[in-house]
Amino acid sequence: MLYQKIENMLPELSKGERKVADYILKYPYDLQRYGSDAVAQTCNVSRSAVIRFCHKLGFTGYSDFRKAFINEPLPKKQKTEDGETENGVLDIYRRCIMDMDQNLKQEEVDAVSDLILHANRTVTFGMLHSGMSAEQFSFRLNRLKIDSHAVNDQTIMENYVSILKQGDVAVIFSITGQKGYLDYIKEMRRNRTSVVLVTMNPAGSLNKYVDHVLLCPTAIHSGSSYLLDEAICFYLMIEVIVEAINHKINERKQLLQEEAL
Repeated sequence: MLYQKIENMLPELSKGERKVADYILKYPYDLQRYGSDAVAQTCNVSRSAVIRFCHKLGFTGYSDFRKAFINEPLPKKQKTEDGETENGVLDIYRRCIMDMDQNLKQEEVDAVSDLILHANRTVTFGMLHSGMSAEQFSFRLNRLKIDSHAVNDQTIMENYVSILKQGDVAVIFSITGQKGYLDYIKEMRRNRTSVVLVTMNPAGSLNKYVDHVLLCPTAIHSGSSYLLDEAICFYLMIEVIVEAINHKINERKQLLQEEAL
């Protein structure tokens, strides 16, 4: 099996190749959605290190290795601490909720909710699958009577980036937090637009370029035999932010009512 083969060859790998091997062994299901560039970015190594790793396993390239690896027999389900077998998808998302409860930085949520509440306008960005999360967030903000627009078309995105200015807020949904948005972020920051990144990658290359990072739990690492919908985890974060904004709106209403008495 490839799992065992990778473990056996760990002492023979270079430092960069070892990072790739350790990551794949720890998060094998990431290969269901990650290409070689994303693996390299996540491991903070060059793409050539990923390719060399595949060559040492006897494959011609990353695509051949990836195809063989994701077709490996899946590890048997583990038992929980109380000895009960995990109950599939419900347990996976339940753990995601627990992870969010334990690891979410409330000060970041408060800062982002304040930013959006006082923004001239909020534009949400998301490419491909993450575009649905951007649309959902914009929809939820609109229901709170907050001006927001969702953008998932790259051409429209480029136009928005050029007109956003100080006082506006851009919220980017990106599972991997990789460099696809980097040029957009740099231009928005030059225009003094506040940028928030909602991601599932604590080590994403975009994290250091934005004003705020909201880190979501990821379901992909949970060992499901099929590709889980990461949008559900984004939706959880959306509700957390929306509730924080709603709370601030109600506080402001109450304060105005008290001042009117």
